[in-house]
Amino acid sequence: MLWGLVRPERSTTSVTVERKPKGGAWRVLKTLNTTATGVYSVKTTHKAGQTYRVKWTAPDGKTYTGPAVQGY
Repeated sequence: MLWGLVRPERSTTSVTVERKPKGGAWRVLKTLNTTATGVYSVKTTHKAGQTYRVKWTAPDGKTYTGPAVQGY
């Protein structure tokens, strides 16, 4: 399970969760809507060495990319 909070936006918005296998390229895992408070979650199968990040675009058009994180 991956989850997070989109900031500074505290309303429903669309986020894209990406994954990167060890030695591979970033690929879209899923695009989904957050809750009304900006929280998102997605179920996925963890694979050793794989990293994840989130991208979203604010209402003003600015795109945010979260840092890469590893599951455990």
